[in-house]
Amino acid sequence: MASVGMRRLALACCLVSSGCYSGFSAEVAPALETGGDGGNPGSDGDDTSDDGDGTDDTDEPADAELDPTRVWRLSASQYERTVAGALGIDVDLSRIAWTSRTDDFINYANAVGVDDVFFASLEEDLFAVASENIDTIGGQLPCGLEALDEACLSEFLGPFLRKAHRTDATPPEPYLDLYANLQPIQGSRDAFASVLVAALLSPKAFFRTQLGGDGEDVTMTSYELAEYLAYMVWNGPPDDQLLAAAADGSLADRDAFAAELDRMLADPEGNRGMIEFLSQWLGLTGLRGMEKNPTAFPEFDEAMRASMHTSTLELFEYVLDEHDADFRTLLTTNVSFVDERLAGLYGVEASAMDGMPVELPPDERRGIFTHPAVVVAMSDAGGTAVIYRGKALLNRMLCQDLPPRPAGVEPTPPAGIPDDATTREKLQSLEETAPCNSCHIPMHPFSFAMEQYDGVGRFRTLENDQTIDPSGQVLLATSPEPIVFGDVRALIDSLADRPEIYDCLVKQGVRYTQGRREDSADDDDIARLSETFRETPNIRALFRDLVISAAFRTRAKENDDACITP
Repeated sequence: MASVGMRRLALACCLVSSGCYSGFSAEVAPALETGGDGGNPGSDGDDTSDDGDGTDDTDEPADAELDPTRVWRLSASQYERTVAGALGIDVDLSRIAWTSRTDDFINYANAVGVDDVFFASLEEDLFAVASENIDTIGGQLPCGLEALDEACLSEFLGPFLRKAHRTDATPPEPYLDLYANLQPIQGSRDAFASVLVAALLSPKAFFRTQLGGDGEDVTMTSYELAEYLAYMVWNGPPDDQLLAAAADGSLADRDAFAAELDRMLADPEGNRGMIEFLSQWLGLTGLRGMEKNPTAFPEFDEAMRASMHTSTLELFEYVLDEHDADFRTLLTTNVSFVDERLAGLYGVEASAMDGMPVELPPDERRGIFTHPAVVVAMSDAGGTAVIYRGKALLNRMLCQDLPPRPAGVEPTPPAGIPDDATTREKLQSLEETAPCNSCHIPMHPFSFAMEQYDGVGRFRTLENDQTIDPSGQVLLATSPEPIVFGDVRALIDSLADRPEIYDCLVKQGVRYTQGRREDSADDDDIARLSETFRETPNIRALFRDLVISAAFRTRAKENDDACITP
């Protein structure tokens, strides 16, 4: 068994020999540079600050500021699928497979980083995966593991590096040298495992780029387009056909790119990227790590969490495949997919479960925002996180952002409110208190409407034996008359008839595919996409348009010292 120190030395030798990236700095991957502060150790991080401006190159103002060339770390699920595809085995890298709750997308270009602890944990996990499956992986060698020599390893490395690095340009020599140096010390099996780990920890495996070709203002290279398309549509690495289109240069043609996009959307895995987009939009990336107070919510365990997540993913598939990907259906449907664990939570008979969608009580549920997984992701360990729920819904439904709470200001209920009062009774006075009211007035209607769902998404009408009042009104900037509603179901039905919620999903899609927040340079693109989406709210068609738009944008070189690394 190779020691950690020996593996670190092997990895360092291979990385040093592999070159550099333009923009591959401590801000992006500090573990490979200065050991700075990247994402949270063992997670996808939640640093979601803006990273640049951009515009569509099809109708670009002369003074538009371009997106910079960028290097993106793969998300946990993307990297896990990349490793699995390269090694030809099932892979569970559980220590990087979830992220803390975040109000933005984890695939923003600067949203996830690498720090020393994270990188060390990943190295250990990868070596464990390689070692435990070395016989299966070794079965792909043209020779036996014990007879592994340079010629045999070289033949294996071609297709392996192509899958791991998504390019044909990786030279095998550094990995052949690494094996030659380690084999006398570690033996064939551990030396082979070390080569696999080194290749999978190469920046070319762990990051994808938008650096473009030569010149000051560039578009993505053909291989970068292949990476971008695969990780958008499949949330995983490109297949052989896509890499072949990159190798012959045809993918740089917009029509050829669109044809590959349509092929991938029609694939059995064609919903995966859209589901990832919807999941991140709804904040489900933090669900896997969500914990609840076991006294208050004894039924909430890992199995319940998994059932909730699976139910929501099945609803996404149902809408995308059975309801023409209609966004309005996702907003308002009164069905769900229910297993034995969720039957009691939903208040339906277990006998009604047959693998088909189950109709839910119409006076209790309305669409995706009342799904338990979504409600739980907006809650905290002990209760409903009422303030956060309102803030999250404003952002996700209407793209309205609230400023952070002023330093030193705490939302304190006035004296004299009884302990058994409802949350609404305790917080409503903040609407009359400056500076709190500037945020609480727009937020409270959404917050209080959601109070009919407890911390695990169970419908309720009482809190502390007091009747919950979910009614309210919402004033939209585009209408002189407020939306008046009696409960969250009525609110969702009203918003489903308003253009603002459709326009917001378009903005969310721009954020997801561009890897940043929208700005004024995106206005024309957003207006065009929004007009189409309002008329035909097809999520699949919107996603297709977004992917093409983002792929063919012009990018500005940040510096001239780019070199592609193996």
